[in-house]
Amino acid sequence: RYIGFTGHSDPKAHIEMIKRGFPWDTTQMPINIGDYHRNMSFQRDVLPLCLDKGIGVFAMKSNGMGNLKKSGLATPAEGLRYSMSQPVSTVVSGIDSLDILEENMAVFHNFTPLSEQEQVEFLSRSEGHSDEIEKYRRKFYDKDKKLIS
Repeated sequence: RYIGFTGHSDPKAHIEMIKRGFPWDTTQMPINIGDYHRNMSFQRDVLPLCLDKGIGVFAMKSNGMGNLKKSGLATPAEGLRYSMSQPVSTVVSGIDSLDILEENMAVFHNFTPLSEQEQVEFLSRSEGHSDEIEKYRRKFYDKDKKLIS
């Protein structure tokens, strides 16, 4: 009854899918503190376009597939809370153990959105660490071999 699409690496692909005019109901994309600092960002460049078109956004990779915790920049609970604080419809969280499920449920049950100041603090912690957090993300270059995202 509803139709959507997903992508993990290239915000430009999402933008192109939306701009072609198909009436998408949803899209799923990474929303985390590493993505925010990319040259092309799902959060900065795609999310506003989705909101403008009335497309529901499923955020994913709030913990960068485990890399946020490994980086020491934030806890998985903080990463989940950050993603949930964005104007998204829902957050899809990977769960590979009962402990992680219980931790996520605690975040969901006690959720309060991050304040603007808390978001600024999270983003300042992660600046310059996008590759560390988003190791799964491919790099894209323009015709002059300049990094796009």
